[in-house]
Amino acid sequence: TVYGNMALFQGEEHKLPCVETAVKVLNDKGSFIAAIKLQEEVPCLIVSFRWTAVKYPTEENTGRLGDYTGKSIAAQTPTIMLGPKESYFFAVKFTNMEQCSLAYELTEAGSGEISADGVYTAPGKAGVYEIHIYCTDMPMIDAYAYAIVRKKGAGGVEEPEDESHGV
Repeated sequence: TVYGNMALFQGEEHKLPCVETAVKVLNDKGSFIAAIKLQEEVPCLIVSFRWTAVKYPTEENTGRLGDYTGKSIAAQTPTIMLGPKESYFFAVKFTNMEQCSLAYELTEAGSGEISADGVYTAPGKAGVYEIHIYCTDMPMIDAYAYAIVRKKGAGGVEEPEDESHGV
């Protein structure tokens, strides 16, 4: 992992591709969008992100924070990969709180469908889609999950039909 100017490490044993990065913070959601721009052609690149999104309290809800301190929810699998029209159930883990009723919603139109009980069905087009999950009685306790929808063989890697034929 290198933060900052990758060119400063070009003389070392492993050549690193030069990239520019940017992060757009979505304060109202407590999440962000990351972008990478390659500065040179590379034959193959795998990018991994480790991140934490924090939603700071606003003036309107600071008085109620005592009720929520230490309580949180998270999708058991926060990022999934699906093919078009495939479905997935977003199970949720509860931290320092009893299980409660949840609501699920998609943050953008055309990003698939989500049922009241958390079953997501991907749209017919590839993309990255965001699912907002929150406690119905305590909407301040929420989480986001992501569905990466890609067509079979996307990214130049053909996926085997039958695992018995894999390498």
